Amino acid sequence: MPRDGSLVEPRRRLTGEDRRAEILRAARTVFAQHGFDGASTAVIAAKAGCSEPTLYKHFASKHALFAAVLADAGLAMKAMVADTLAEADDRFEALVALVMRLQQNEDFCEVSRLRQLAITIDDPAIRDVLLQSMNGQRTTFATAVAKAQERGTVRDDVDPDAVGYLAVALSLLSSYRHAIEGTAGRRDTTRVMSAVVTLLQRPSGGPA
Repeated sequence: MPRDGSLVEPRRRLTGEDRRAEILRAARTVFAQHGFDGASTAVIAAKAGCSEPTLYKHFASKHALFAAVLADAGLAMKAMVADTLAEADDRFEALVALVMRLQQNEDFCEVSRLRQLAITIDDPAIRDVLLQSMNGQRTTFATAVAKAQERGTVRDDVDPDAVGYLAVALSLLSSYRHAIEGTAGRRDTTRVMSAVVTLLQRPSGGPA
């Protein structure tokens, strides 16, 4: 019970950092559900439990908010990948397994939807976030493939950087199928990914 004897606990005052995080979480969902043009900052603010003026204290514009949402989602994905690879003996195998699991993860679907939306928005800050995301994904896969080649589990005659771009393409395919076919399309994309992985693997007991 509160010290003043009332039955209602006083609402905790959020720090500026906590408030910003709440707005980002709310904006991610609203943007993913309604698109950039259909998303209202008033609705986002209400969902975050604050006023529109408070929202604009943290983000100068709707475009800046969208860019921040993309960047925040990218950092969360990067942290998830880093945690997965930190304890993995075979980084490529662990990375592929993670991507397969993410096909059924609603948060990942939301992030994919945002990236699709971002491609249609002509804004330098948003484009820069997309470029960083693409290059980060490409580099992560390329590094994992190179390590797998050293271990002898992936063919020597494939270009790790090209596989990195292929991983980006498969991610876009997954988002595209989800937009058209729904969850079933996204889940079936794992079959395509499995086929690509099989092509990359070194034949057991044979030459690369």
